[in-house]
Amino acid sequence: MTDLQSARDDLKQALEELRDETEESKSNMPDSLQEGSTGELMQERIDGLEEFIQELEGVEIPDEEESESDEEDEDTEPEAENNLEDSRQELQGLSGYSGS
Repeated sequence: MTDLQSARDDLKQALEELRDETEESKSNMPDSLQEGSTGELMQERIDGLEEFIQELEGVEIPDEEESESDEEDEDTEPEAENNLEDSRQELQGLSGYSGS
């Protein structure tokens, strides 16, 4: 497994944990809050996290052997790492996530 694959998997796990915590928090709220604007906002966050998780699951990262054999892939890893870092920063802004 490459460093990039590991970073993707770590981010996905952190997003799943955040989604689960948010779902649990929402379910522990009184019904009046769940059905109001607070509950709607939490559901939007849950839905957004779920979409992002699904997008990460769809990201294919070639094995190191494949990357070394194809020169076009050389530029892909730094770009993907930048995208992961951008995603982490966006997540931090949404939830206070501090990630690894």
